[in-house]
Formats: sequence, structure tokens, C-alpha cells
Amino acid sequence: MTMAKSAEELVQERLGTKTRTNDVPVTTSVGTASVVVLRQDPTRLAAVFVNLSANNIFIKPGGAAATSSGIRLNSNGGSAIFVVEDTFTLAGSEWNAIASGASSDIYILEVISIS
Repeated sequence: MTMAKSAEELVQERLGTKTRTNDVPVTTSVGTASVVVLRQDPTRLAAVFVNLSANNIFIKPGGAAATSSGIRLNSNGGSAIFVVEDTFTLAGSEWNAIASGASSDIYILEVISIS
């Protein structure tokens, strides 16, 4: 009888590496000026962004974010997920964010290769 594999074992088998999940505390609040919210990391396999605020937040890889461009995270739970198998090197990029209003909270989670 074959034993069921854990999620960790399946990820390691598929990606060839062990992983660790981190909350990202670079910044938890975004305002009306573009700021770096996630630093570049080539070992990052996935990144999850969740807008916790009542304002829209816009995220952009590799440069200043603007409310007229970028990826919109709608207010109160809008989210985006970038996984290396789907978005290639985009997951490991530096990410910037800007909000349509001051003090807009954002939650970021990343999955990092550790082996």
C-alpha cells in the first residue's frame, strides 16, 4: 500500500526544493506615493498580495507603481498570486505599491526555496 504524501513532500518532488513560508514585513501600509513592498529575491517561488484596506491598491514589479497602471487589488480583500510555475521570474521580482488613499493596509506572504 502506498502512503499518502504530504503537501510539503509533493512540493519538494515537483519543484526539487524544500520551501518556507514568510509573512513579509517590508511595509504593511501603503499610501499615495509608490513604495517598495517586496524586495527582489530569486529564491522566491510564490508571492501573495491581499488588500486589507477600504482603498484600491495597485502593485507593479520592477518600478514605481501608479494608480493609472499596474495590477489593481480591489478594496477589502482584492488579491493577486504569483507562482513561479505560472509567471516565471515575476514571483521573484521587486514589487512596488501605491494606494488611492492614505494608510492602506496590505498583507504579503511569500514562499521561498530553502535548499
